[in-house]
Amino acid sequence: MYESIGLGGDIRYKDLGKLNTFDMRSIEITRSHRPADVFLCNLLLNYPDTIKQKWFPLFMEFMKSVAWVAREGQDEDSRNLRWLDEYLANF
Repeated sequence: MYESIGLGGDIRYKDLGKLNTFDMRSIEITRSHRPADVFLCNLLLNYPDTIKQKWFPLFMEFMKSVAWVAREGQDEDSRNLRWLDEYLANF
């Protein structure tokens, strides 16, 4: 139900006309529709200074660990959040 009005859930179920600029950019960067990927990428796009925080490397390792466990059985690039490494390489 929430997906039909553009809230919550996997973005692929949302009306593309209801996606904001950050969601569209997140899909482009992550090559994923998963809510966790889009949320994390939106966080980085909306708050770029987050990357400069001293605790960010720890946060990134935590996110990768969670992704690894949550994506059991998926390809290694997806499980390792390769998009995050590629995105952070620009900083």
